[in-house]
Amino acid sequence: MSLRRWGKPRLEREPQPEELADDVLRAYDRRVGELVLDGAVVGHVASVVGEMWFPSRQPRLWFTVVCPDGVRELPFEDYGPGRYTVRELEAGYLDHHLRSTVRERRLWGSQWFSATPGARQIFEVRWLSDDAAAHRWRELGLRDEDF
Repeated sequence: MSLRRWGKPRLEREPQPEELADDVLRAYDRRVGELVLDGAVVGHVASVVGEMWFPSRQPRLWFTVVCPDGVRELPFEDYGPGRYTVRELEAGYLDHHLRSTVRERRLWGSQWFSATPGARQIFEVRWLSDDAAAHRWRELGLRDEDF
């Protein structure tokens, strides 16, 4: 801590959350879990692990939520130092939202997607075993390129 300025202590550097071990992060490669509300399965969360090179070399995790009818939400990324999505999942829940409204836009040969998320929801997450996850991955039609 350095000098006080306007009555508040000033930190030299913001405290950072402790980084999760690589083996914990690598366990999320091609992992599938059930999203549960009031005891009923209402969708799935799936993840892949890649490699991030900037600003430092570290695992890069991507997640997507799949609705019961097979419609997928746009993928979202989780990276350090906080890794808030992984921390939620390790605690057994996912703070996400209900189904998004996705719009496709085209302009001069380019295509963009934008999403308006549904209402915020906290889901319980039940992870599938490796064999069940591999089967569900195929059943949901997921590919690494989709993330």
